[in-house]
Amino acid sequence: MKDIIPLPCLKVESVRDAIVQVLSKKWPLHLKDLTDEINAEFSLRTSSQAVFKALIILIKEKIVAKENSVYCLNKEWISNVKKFADFLNSSYLKNEIQKPVFVDLTTTNLSF
Repeated sequence: MKDIIPLPCLKVESVRDAIVQVLSKKWPLHLKDLTDEINAEFSLRTSSQAVFKALIILIKEKIVAKENSVYCLNKEWISNVKKFADFLNSSYLKNEIQKPVFVDLTTTNLSF
């Protein structure tokens, strides 16, 4: 498996951060498997209950999707992250100051 480049702004300091990092590498996962992956990969020792509570929040924010009894990253959220990264890359490559971008990564809205 290729190493995944973590989002620079995403330090794994919480269960929510860890969920996003794990699901960016391996999906779909059941709650128990996700908890096991988090505990194996990060210095966070967490329970399935804590992971479940964080998943509920991430689902409400449309960052994670639940299908049947497994979890994965929401494809619309991934698409919005890509749009934002493409815009940022384009702006910096052109070395131009452009109108600010306001991106709500928890929804499908991307405004320029």
